[in-house]
Amino acid sequence: MAYRLNESQETAIYTWISTILSGLTIIWDKPNQPRPALPYATMNISQGSRSVGKPDQIWKETDNYTQLARKVMTLTVNIYSLNAYLSYMETLINSLALSSVQTILRVAGMASWGNSDPVDVSQLLDTKFEPRVSVDFFLSYASETDDEAGEIHKVTYTGSSLYVDETTVDID
Repeated sequence: MAYRLNESQETAIYTWISTILSGLTIIWDKPNQPRPALPYATMNISQGSRSVGKPDQIWKETDNYTQLARKVMTLTVNIYSLNAYLSYMETLINSLALSSVQTILRVAGMASWGNSDPVDVSQLLDTKFEPRVSVDFFLSYASETDDEAGEIHKVTYTGSSLYVDETTVDID
């Protein structure tokens, strides 16, 4: 299976939504499979990770450090249902305040940064009206990158100047 994020993050997102919306079929958007029967919900990483603020640097040793960047991604959830689709979404939004949901996300290294307002995006599909509501959830996580800077720590200069005769100087 190909992952949009990493396996633990995707599993946490799926676990959160499928636990809260237990009466719905939950799928990732664009699954290349037939549309499930109503009611169902789709999930999609609609905006990949973007950095928030400046990254922190943790020096391990000379010339070797880890850079920790705070990232935020947008998870778009659409709920399709003939009845109570706004109620399902309200339940999902409210679940972000639950300790159990926060734990599911935290174990995968994520936290909720809130959500957009629910938007009713119902539309005509063939000859039927399809009720649907959409919300963007903003999830944050840390991205870790190691680097070996290869900085110059010592320079040796040999030569003379107007005020100094031939000499060698080490600059640390």
